[in-house]
Amino acid sequence: MYDVMKLAWDHREDFRAAHANGRLLADGQLPNIMLASYHFHPAARRFFEEPGMTYGMPAHAAHRAGQAARGLPHAIC
Repeated sequence: MYDVMKLAWDHREDFRAAHANGRLLADGQLPNIMLASYHFHPAARRFFEEPGMTYGMPAHAAHRAGQAARGLPHAIC
């Protein structure tokens, strides 16, 4: 799982061109998935935690706060 996530992340521009969900990687939205961190596979947690990425609900809350600070509307999740 870790290797799959790392491969997709490292080649996110290629993934974006090849798959509709590639936008989640290319736009940095992957960590913004609205799940509690304990719902993530242990390898996915390792993938996010090693470089210090915030993920799950904390990342989603930070994203929403950033959108609000820029005056952008909240998208329904």
